[in-house]
Amino acid sequence: MIKKIISGGEVGVEQAALDVAVKLGVARGGWVPKWRKIENGPFTNKYRLQEMPHANYSQATEQNVLDSDGTLIISQGELIASSALNRRFAERHKRPWACIDLNITIAFQAAQKIESWIKNHRLEVVNVTGPKEGEGLDIYKIASDILETAFQMLLIDMDRYDPFSVSDNAETKPDDFIGLPKTVENAVDALFSRLSFNERSKIANMPKEKLTGLSSSLSAYIKNEFRLWEGEDEFIKTYHPLSEDDYPDDVSLIIVTELWKKLQESDNILRVIK
Repeated sequence: MIKKIISGGEVGVEQAALDVAVKLGVARGGWVPKWRKIENGPFTNKYRLQEMPHANYSQATEQNVLDSDGTLIISQGELIASSALNRRFAERHKRPWACIDLNITIAFQAAQKIESWIKNHRLEVVNVTGPKEGEGLDIYKIASDILETAFQMLLIDMDRYDPFSVSDNAETKPDDFIGLPKTVENAVDALFSRLSFNERSKIANMPKEKLTGLSSSLSAYIKNEFRLWEGEDEFIKTYHPLSEDDYPDDVSLIIVTELWKKLQESDNILRVIK
């Protein structure tokens, strides 16, 4: 969903956003006033910033708002200076904007709010701004951690592709058939082998309490793929904690929970910063 991150390149929140884009391999850019000195290093192609044909800071800020689908402001209390200017232009041009106040929002909650805001507005290009370094907290480090977490969660999102949805008209290919599982471990291994790297990472980073909802979304796939509706008693009896009354609906939760545990132990996933 997120395709590009832009900002004005100021040291602090804006440069943190661009550095996160570099780290995650996301396109980046933005506009700066003509002849403006880029702090903390020369004006290079690292951030792919472009100079406006004039030295008006306000016009460069407005162009960044216009070139984005929405503006994200990370603040420390009341919006001032460039943050307030970005909000004003976003409102003037009727562009979505969001403010994350670090004085009242802890880091991981901030990342979750950013992820939800971007998903809800279907934003692909995000303009990021906020305080400069030295204006309070270690704003560069805090903003970097929050933005990297938020963008990682977006990059591993499975919502746009559901590998477990099965079309009624889908044909079963010979290569897809791996035999019916005889144990929960067999079923977990089968699911694990069919998940992509991004899908494994998404599930691994889910809180354990969210697995019930995931199980519900996978239930039809699991019951159909492993033919639980046929009443394969041998399969269910291999998992002693389950009674026959739990079969087959609750089996999907057992399988998903064991899959989640397996992914927790796997090195081949992308860990979200917490």
